[in-house]
Amino acid sequence: MLIPPGETIIETKSCKLCGAVFHITDKDLEFYDKVSPVFKGKKESIPTPTFCPDCRQQRRCVFLNQRNLYVRPCDATGKTIVSQYQPSARHPVYDVDYWHSDAWDPLGYGRSFDFSSSFFGQFEELFFSVPRPSRWVTFNENCDYMNGGAYNRDCYLIFNGSHNERCYYSLGIARCSHCMDSTRISSSEGLYECVEASGCFRCFFCRAIQNSSDCWYSLACGSCRHCFGCVNLVNAQYAIFNETHSPEEYHRRVDALLALDPLQLRKMIADHFGKYPRRFADINQSENVIGNVLLSCKNAFHCFECENLENGKWCLWIANADSSDCYDYTFFGLSAHRMYEAVGSWNHSSDIVFCARVTNESVRLYYCESCNATKDCFACVGLRNKQYCILNKQYTKEEYEALVPKIIDHMRSTGEWGEFFPSRLGLFGYNESVGNDYFPLSKEEALNLWFNWSDYEAPFPKVEKIIPANKLPENIADIPDDILNWAIECEITKKPFRIIKQELEFYRKHSLPVPRRHPDQRHLDRLALRNPRKLYERKCDNCGKDIITTYSPDRPETVYCEECYNREVYG
Repeated sequence: MLIPPGETIIETKSCKLCGAVFHITDKDLEFYDKVSPVFKGKKESIPTPTFCPDCRQQRRCVFLNQRNLYVRPCDATGKTIVSQYQPSARHPVYDVDYWHSDAWDPLGYGRSFDFSSSFFGQFEELFFSVPRPSRWVTFNENCDYMNGGAYNRDCYLIFNGSHNERCYYSLGIARCSHCMDSTRISSSEGLYECVEASGCFRCFFCRAIQNSSDCWYSLACGSCRHCFGCVNLVNAQYAIFNETHSPEEYHRRVDALLALDPLQLRKMIADHFGKYPRRFADINQSENVIGNVLLSCKNAFHCFECENLENGKWCLWIANADSSDCYDYTFFGLSAHRMYEAVGSWNHSSDIVFCARVTNESVRLYYCESCNATKDCFACVGLRNKQYCILNKQYTKEEYEALVPKIIDHMRSTGEWGEFFPSRLGLFGYNESVGNDYFPLSKEEALNLWFNWSDYEAPFPKVEKIIPANKLPENIADIPDDILNWAIECEITKKPFRIIKQELEFYRKHSLPVPRRHPDQRHLDRLALRNPRKLYERKCDNCGKDIITTYSPDRPETVYCEECYNREVYG
């Protein structure tokens, strides 16, 4: 297990789930002390973890369903709604607007703590009694089929997105318009099948590109125009496989390449990419960091996909806006501070420990879930604008500060204090959750680890006919309008999927073929293009310098340290 430079190992432990060895350092102990709660001047120290970092991450991820939506009734009004929870969910599900209204009172589910029973046993009873909002959305217009987003308009099946317009089938996008089937893109327009792109216009099948336009099948390029199959280029124009052409020759050759069999074309591109070195990590404007896809971070170790994070460890997908002092924090940032073992919690919240989905200036919450704008609460679910509550029961400040330490002592005696929510409390099947994206498991493997599993199958779509993907015409000009009334059978999973009108218009505008794969499979295909969230020690393939990278030593790519890569690309 890697240790950050300058830290001293204080304790070596074995994960009680997988048996992996992991270490506790002096800096870890300082952090645990910083986030330990204080009641009436006495600190209730948080113990060191019993799970290794990967198992902790996996356990948190099962509390997030990013991409699965279901049609079901609202348990309050009976009206049909779109929800992240399937119809057979164990807990009540309310329409978003109803959940945020005063029509129901979360304190109505309150109960007293029973010192003769386990903490998690009592919390489980509350956990599955309190209603949840059908989706985590706000300030959207015509975006019924999305989850985890705000300030979007006319979007369909986008997830974790904000300030987007007319975007479809995408994950983790911000400030984009007319984009489709993309992952982790920002401030862009007209992108299709792109991964980790920013400031781009009309780019297709590209990865890790910035400030570029009219590019196809390109990798790690910046400020490029009209490039096809290029890698590691900066300020290039009219280049094919890293060779420059006249504009006329470029367009002639690109038309010929796009007419090739897709498998043949992708092999040509992969062979070309294999000739060039890869940068050891996508780290920019950062200081003293170890991880990948980091921007404007400082003192961050084993962190991935984070922006503007300072003093973090074991964090995943922390968004922009000044977050600090975060350990074991998964999704979503936006000015979050002193977060520990937290997931899906964000927006000016602080001192959030062992919590899931707490938002909007929530402060000093412990073992809470689905709480909004709430302060000083312990073991609560679904609260809004509340303070000094335990198990959804209201107390005075004095009563709260006297009772919580007693509960913590009880949890110490049962071995529950310091542990995140047990996997059995996951609101989703493992195969519905983000956990399956980052730590894929079979059903048998998941159940053996006490995760839930979903066997739910959505009703078959009502369509005029089903066409196998291999029967679709290759040329978009040959696709009839009535494909909107068909279902296409995915060439990989055989699951049926439909094409929406806006989608067909996009394909026709950009002369793109209709996809042969289900949106879920297309998402998995994009995930497979990204490096794993795992670090390896290896040597720079040019100078021999020690590097820490997400490229394992047995992978075929040539990997350069920062200095060698910059000399290669910038000269």
